[in-house]
Parts: sequence; structure tokens; C-alpha cells
Amino acid sequence: MKLTRENAIIHAKTSTDLSAYVGCIANFNNSNVVSLWDPDGDPPSCFIIHAEADSVSVVPLHGGLGGTIKVKLLAEVSAGHELYFAIQGGDQGFVDLIEESVAGDFFICALALEAGVAGEMVEAVLFRPEAVTIA
Repeated sequence: MKLTRENAIIHAKTSTDLSAYVGCIANFNNSNVVSLWDPDGDPPSCFIIHAEADSVSVVPLHGGLGGTIKVKLLAEVSAGHELYFAIQGGDQGFVDLIEESVAGDFFICALALEAGVAGEMVEAVLFRPEAVTIA
């Protein structure tokens, strides 16, 4: 049997312009519209790889990607460290679990393959979100 595709990339509509959020996590709502992830809502379900004013291309966080992606950083990270997604002020991005320990509930869902600093996009591997509480 031939595979239908190598990567599970989903093209969807958005309720707002998400072009500034490439490299961030998001969620599908009941109407299959993608919106930014709300930390007070459901666990994140997808990762934004491309965005335009009214549409996005996403990959599911539950598997289906046959390679690496670039994640947006909020702070310095080291290669080989697990990353959690955070919202700081109006900024969203990934933070190094070992280097940055802000108290709260987060989802680890990436592993950095290279080091980087805040504002950069670095190569990472996505995996199923795992809830973690940092005290």
C-alpha cells in the first residue's frame, strides 16, 4: 500500500491573522478553525509552520511529522534540552525546561536540536505534549 503523504500537514482557516506566530503552538476549535493556544483551555493540538492573513498550515503535535521544524524561542536554550511552550506578556514561544524555571503549569512538546537565544528560530523535534508543573 502506498503512503498518502510523508507529513501530516493540515491547511486550515483562522479567525485572526497568525502570521506573527509561525513556530508557535495552536488549537483547532469545533469548526476546524485554528486559533492561538489558550493556557486556560485544552492542551495544544497543533504547531504553526506557515501562516497568512486568514489561513495557516499546521502539523499535529500528536505525531505525523517525518522531520524537524523550527521553533520560536522566548529565552536562551541549549541543544538536547526539552522545551515547554510559554506566554510572557504578549510574546509566545518555547523555553528551555532546564535553564528557565518559572512556576506554573506548562506543556513540554519539543526537543531542541541546536542552541539559540530569545527571538531566534531553532531546529527542534516535536512530540506529544506532556503536562508539567514547575514549583
